Amino acid sequence: MKCKNCGQELGERVKVCPICQAEQGINEVGNRSQEQMQEDLMNEQEGINKIFQQDYLNKVGLQNEMSGHEKEVLEEEVYEHQKSRLIAGLLQLFLGGFGAGRFYLGYTGVAVGQLCTLPLFGIGYIWGFIDGILILCGQLDLDADGVPLKG
Repeated sequence: MKCKNCGQELGERVKVCPICQAEQGINEVGNRSQEQMQEDLMNEQEGINKIFQQDYLNKVGLQNEMSGHEKEVLEEEVYEHQKSRLIAGLLQLFLGGFGAGRFYLGYTGVAVGQLCTLPLFGIGYIWGFIDGILILCGQLDLDADGVPLKG
């Protein structure tokens, strides 16, 4: 390896040239300078970005080529465990004080809150009733897992 500054022949792991005292930018990996390693890292990241871009373009292209029925079938397969908006809303309307609709949708924190406020002059029931109306009107679109509600 040669010195970056004066061109003097140096050993494998010399970090400072004994002639001109210039730092050589050698790291523990060996004779590769930090600039070379940074360039390799940038090239690797660029390759990864190209893979993700190609994957995205393939998905978009496939979706554009699908008919409406094929897209519906794909969505049904993806969300095979969809919960019903109607069932959640009715559970909240009639058993909202116990948080039944929220338990059904997986929102256990809200359901426990409704359950705990039930003894406080029926606040939990009023909260549950209003919550049931909001669910039926479409104000709640997803269950706790992020899956859209059907219906």
